[in-house]
Amino acid sequence: MISVTVAAQGKSKRLVGGHLKAYGSGRLSILDLNGPTYTGKHKNREVNIWARAFSKFFDVLYSVLLSCFPFVFNFLNSPASAEADQEESYGLLKKRNKRSTSLVKYSAMQKLDDASLGLIFSYLHPQEIARCESVCRKWRRAVDTSIEDLPKIQKDQIRLLFDEGEVVIYPVDEKRCPTRYPMPSLQVLARKLRHLSCLSLFVRGLIPVESTPVLKALCELSLSPQQIYFIWCKLSPDSATHLADFLHRNVVSLTDLGVEECTPGCIFTDALLQPLLPSLVSLRLWNDGKGALFAISDTTVLGLADAIREGASLETVDLACSSSVTPSGVVALIEAWILAASSDLSLSLSHCPLVTPDSLLTLLATKSIFFKNGKLLRRGRSLSLFL
Repeated sequence: MISVTVAAQGKSKRLVGGHLKAYGSGRLSILDLNGPTYTGKHKNREVNIWARAFSKFFDVLYSVLLSCFPFVFNFLNSPASAEADQEESYGLLKKRNKRSTSLVKYSAMQKLDDASLGLIFSYLHPQEIARCESVCRKWRRAVDTSIEDLPKIQKDQIRLLFDEGEVVIYPVDEKRCPTRYPMPSLQVLARKLRHLSCLSLFVRGLIPVESTPVLKALCELSLSPQQIYFIWCKLSPDSATHLADFLHRNVVSLTDLGVEECTPGCIFTDALLQPLLPSLVSLRLWNDGKGALFAISDTTVLGLADAIREGASLETVDLACSSSVTPSGVVALIEAWILAASSDLSLSLSHCPLVTPDSLLTLLATKSIFFKNGKLLRRGRSLSLFL
């Protein structure tokens, strides 16, 4: 792997980057970080603004003159007027007559409101919906209004590789190869992804300046992933609320959450994880011990213990580098598994400053719980402990 540093040049549209692990030099191109996510096409907007303003002014002026001096226009439009024929051949009236004859009555579809159009679009295939939103502004607005209720194209995995500047989409059919796309602007990325749903979302290589707008865009999507994994992401403190919003929006579908070598660790707290614990099958918070500690305490561990007692099939718990996890909390989790185990469990607590092998095994011995070769067997189930 190589290190990539991209310098900001102070332009309105620029590539932003930082010192990150990467395989290539691509980065996300962010447009209007503080603006709306779905802004459509931006090209030639400034160029055409004066033309549109002049056209509006011309229309207003014509309407005022027509209402104030209708007899003049009636006379000029009269077939018996020779001056009218000469005027029509050169100027204003010819353009107006041409415009009036080119008017087309609105179709029945154009008379429907956004809710009715959204109901009609819900019977279409997602690819057809994507084409419909390109027809006109009214249809695009109808799609925007009903996007959460419209059918989605199901994908197996979506990988957002911000450090490589690529988007990789894996189809549900394992026999088909994944498709790789260059990373577009944030607005285009959000518009394309809103027609998809996925089983797994993989986000890698975010930097602080990207984290807030990217997480805000993800909050507005309906991907409904069962697995969310963040790796090598440097988040800004301001993005903490958007991260919580994104995870909690997917609480119904989410069963596997992974965080690997992400900073700052203070963002990953008990409050962030608490609503997710009852439905989680796998929870992995890991780094190599050199980064910041995660702000996880016994509150999360006891929440996992309660989930096991209520019948949750918890299979993997990796709380490496958790700052406030204690041996007593770990013992409570192991006791809950012994009483109500419904699946095998792998428990990893490496680099936790308050949990040492001696302190934990001593406390387990007082409860008459003994591990053999790092494993505990109960009712045909196995608990593996890694310290």
